[in-house]
Amino acid sequence: MAKKTILLTSLILYMTVILLSLIFVTGCGKKDWPNPVTKEDRFEWKKVRGQREGNCLRIKAIVQGNINNLAKIVLELEEAKEICQGCPFSPNDQMAFSLNAPEVEQQGSKIHIYCCPFQRGQEYRWRLRGINTFYAIKDVISDIHISK
Repeated sequence: MAKKTILLTSLILYMTVILLSLIFVTGCGKKDWPNPVTKEDRFEWKKVRGQREGNCLRIKAIVQGNINNLAKIVLELEEAKEICQGCPFSPNDQMAFSLNAPEVEQQGSKIHIYCCPFQRGQEYRWRLRGINTFYAIKDVISDIHISK
């Protein structure tokens, strides 16, 4: 009888240790992907200006906020024979740039882009889209500009 009691006690103790181990391993804290602190991780286009030079476009932009989270800049282009200023923007072409692309020059919060996306004689509407390194934060879109 004493052997049965010792065996039963050992079994109960063993099962308790395994059960507690499982609880501690699986239940220690909430396991989630980190969320960005939106206010600190955002940026926006403070000022965007562009000048057409033949087939090329020289863009000067100022970014306000956390420029370190600007992963990519997308130049969205809408080609039209006649520009309709009140019409919705419907880009039919785009060019993507990283901050270390040869077309991009960064000086602090100032960004200069020089690219040649245009065809002679065509009018374009364009805007910049800033892509954040955190996918949970929406893209930042500039105002629409016209290049004739």
